[in-house]
Amino acid sequence: LPAIARAVLDQHTLSMRYDSWQGARDWSVEPLGLVLKAGIWYLAAHSGDKVRIYRIANLTDLKVSDAQFDRPVDFHLARWWQAEQARFEGELFATRATLRASPDGCKRLAALSPRGAEAVAVAGAPMPGGWREMAMMVEDSDHGARDMLALGAEIEVIAPASFRRRVAALAAQIAARHR
Repeated sequence: LPAIARAVLDQHTLSMRYDSWQGARDWSVEPLGLVLKAGIWYLAAHSGDKVRIYRIANLTDLKVSDAQFDRPVDFHLARWWQAEQARFEGELFATRATLRASPDGCKRLAALSPRGAEAVAVAGAPMPGGWREMAMMVEDSDHGARDMLALGAEIEVIAPASFRRRVAALAAQIAARHR
């Protein structure tokens, strides 16, 4: 991390080996900044035709070059990071789910994530029994179902059908294991 920070400040290029979910690959980059998010360090670096994000912990080899580069004058790290995170989450959370939640389920859903809090904040008026219907963007049926299971019987998935079936299948597996 100190070597990367120094390369950012001095505008020295980096040669690095990066191990991602797609496998290990060698990169030559122009480091533009470091970001700490939820205790994890990331490098924003220009490579090829765009600025990319690299998780520092996934670097398996690093060499700071003597070669220097000119930082783009219009690059603003905080604005770029915010836009990149919004783009990433927009692509990641692309499934619209319809849910019903009890009053306690609404509290727990709001505490689960910012997306849950937003869904509860704009939910419809309470129905008899205090349950409320709402829409929430989820990652996909599998990941979304696992998130919903944390709320137990305080939530019901209405749609899409694939999401509802996945919750039911996982709940059945849990029930079978605990018999």
